[in-house]
Amino acid sequence: MAIAKSRVEEVQASADVWQNSPLHRGLYKNEYPEFVSDNSPAAFLKLSDEERERVAEWIKSNFQPTTRYVCPDSSYSLKHIYEAETRHYTTNGQFKGAMVYCGFVPYNPHELNCRYRMKNPAKNLKRMG
Repeated sequence: MAIAKSRVEEVQASADVWQNSPLHRGLYKNEYPEFVSDNSPAAFLKLSDEERERVAEWIKSNFQPTTRYVCPDSSYSLKHIYEAETRHYTTNGQFKGAMVYCGFVPYNPHELNCRYRMKNPAKNLKRMG
C-alpha cells in the first residue's frame, strides 16, 4: 500500500502536535526517548506496507467516524483489541498513526492514549476482560 503524501503529512503533523505538547516535552523526551517514539503517531510510518495495510483495513472495517460522539475507548484499549483479534502486535503510537491515516482525528491530540470521534464499536469488538 503506497502511502499518499497528504496522509503522511497528516500523520506527521499529528506526531508533531503530540511530541510538542507540554506533557511530553519535559521528562519523557529527555529521560525516556523510547517512550516518546513508541507512543508517537509517526511510528506508523515505520511499519512495512503489509503491516500498515493490515491495521488500516482493520480500523476501516470496525470503526465509523462521527462528528458528535467521542468513543470512551482510548487508542491503547483499541490497540489491544486489534492485537487480540489479529494476533499482530502494534505499539500505541503505531495505532494512533493508523487512526489518523484512516481519517480519525484525535479528540485531544495531547493525550497519551487518544480518544476519537466515532460510533461506539463495543458491539462489534472483543472486549478485554
